[in-house]
Amino acid sequence: MAEQGSARITPDEIARRLSVDRRAVYSLLNAGLLPGIRMGRGRWIITRRAYEQWEATCGLTTPLKAQPEATAPPSPLNAQPAA
Repeated sequence: MAEQGSARITPDEIARRLSVDRRAVYSLLNAGLLPGIRMGRGRWIITRRAYEQWEATCGLTTPLKAQPEATAPPSPLNAQPAA
């Protein structure tokens, strides 16, 4: 497991920070939605800096930077057609 001050972050630590299952983190990595470099089969290198930039870009918070919850904007898929 990576240390808190480490330059790398583990998928397990990301799962805890996002409150998701570890498999969800690997799905995000495989889809290219999380920044990481694949090193062989099932091994990923994720830098803490790249992850935290991704987290900030997505508007997510870390345990140290708790912010009030924002309401999600309405989905354009559920919008009513103009009359």
